[in-house]
Amino acid sequence: MNVAIRIVDNSGQEIVIAIGSRAGIIDRELFNRPMVVATIVGLLAAIGLSLLVSQQLGKRIDALSDAAGAVAGGDFSARVEIGGSDEVAQLAESFNDMAAELADAQRRERDFLMSVGHDLRTPLTTIRGYAEALDAGRVDEDRMPRVAAVLHAQAQRLARLIEDLMLLSRLEAREFTMRYEPVDLTAHLAEAVDVLVTRAEPLDIAIKSDLAELPVGETDPDRISQIVGNLFDNALRYSPEGGTIRVSLTRPEEHSARISVSDNGPGIDSEDLPHVFERLYVAQRYQAVRPEGSGLGLAIVAQLVDALGGAVQVESELGNGTTVHVTLPWRE
Repeated sequence: MNVAIRIVDNSGQEIVIAIGSRAGIIDRELFNRPMVVATIVGLLAAIGLSLLVSQQLGKRIDALSDAAGAVAGGDFSARVEIGGSDEVAQLAESFNDMAAELADAQRRERDFLMSVGHDLRTPLTTIRGYAEALDAGRVDEDRMPRVAAVLHAQAQRLARLIEDLMLLSRLEAREFTMRYEPVDLTAHLAEAVDVLVTRAEPLDIAIKSDLAELPVGETDPDRISQIVGNLFDNALRYSPEGGTIRVSLTRPEEHSARISVSDNGPGIDSEDLPHVFERLYVAQRYQAVRPEGSGLGLAIVAQLVDALGGAVQVESELGNGTTVHVTLPWRE
């Protein structure tokens, strides 16, 4: 059968479109029968394979879902055992890494709370003991000044620990504000060093300072004071009698300022250096010459420096003291 269509355009040109068919070249029955069978078989095979893959994938997803539910419920030991190298296996591996990090964070939090509980208990026990002795009249009048000094020192220690805990909690939750203003960093540090000298003299610790003249820059003076104060406290805790604390201010680059505080205390093992800014890490592993303080100073320093857009680094070696470098952005 043939069909022809005649089309004439506006210019008078004629176009003829013819559609026809030629029979007898191929036997359609011979050609279509195997094709239909092959198509049906292929379709059934594809459906079966899809069901199998779907079933296997469903089991793996269910395993991942069960583990996620366990972690959400507080069981950070839950893991997913999924083999292979596809996307689901990679997701399972990432999930296991996350669960391991959560378990480690939970362990550190538990250790931290136990340590804080111990640090809180120590001054409270001392205060309670003296209070009971005073109440029972077992303290002679000539011992009153000494008892008052001990109670005052323990109350200060307790207050410092609570203040540091509250400050660190706010810093980690980013629940604090920054107040930037023009600051003469050289003069600001010189005042802090003067205060450090008055604290170090009764302990027979020498203070050496080398402060470069920097132009006035924009920063938060209160946060700078907190950073420097904690660095000084840490150096005093670990410096022996007759020791030396060195404070320097340099400008390593045009738009940065570096505050460095060094002591000649016992130093820190190289294996512990990556963890020195974790809460109480150093305090739990290294005996301080003077145990006063919360042990949270370096953790607070790290949070404050990060908030100011800077970086903090520790250099130390066992037996050769420790140096903490704080590098801050500094623009005129």
